[in-house]
Amino acid sequence: MQYAKHHWEVGDYVPTLQGEGFTAAHWFLPEELCELFEKQEVEIVEMAGLEGLSSHHRKDTNRLYKDQEKWKMWMEILLKTCTHPSVVGSSEHFLLVCRKTG
Repeated sequence: MQYAKHHWEVGDYVPTLQGEGFTAAHWFLPEELCELFEKQEVEIVEMAGLEGLSSHHRKDTNRLYKDQEKWKMWMEILLKTCTHPSVVGSSEHFLLVCRKTG
């Protein structure tokens, strides 16, 4: 928690300087990433939350996988909701799909 303010304000994380993680990273807000790419002569086609509603629910998601009927229903829900802005913003990782315009 001692680095939480830095991570929120700057977004950058460097192992050993700001914690004990495995690699350097930048935590983007979805709109921050969109703004960065909008400056690069690209059209943003889609943004999706990769873990979607399963983010932060690893054990429950793995439990669903054991029942293939429930898993199929859950996958349909994930695919239908993964592009919703609130789901993108709460996902552990997200994907930005762009098309070069220039």
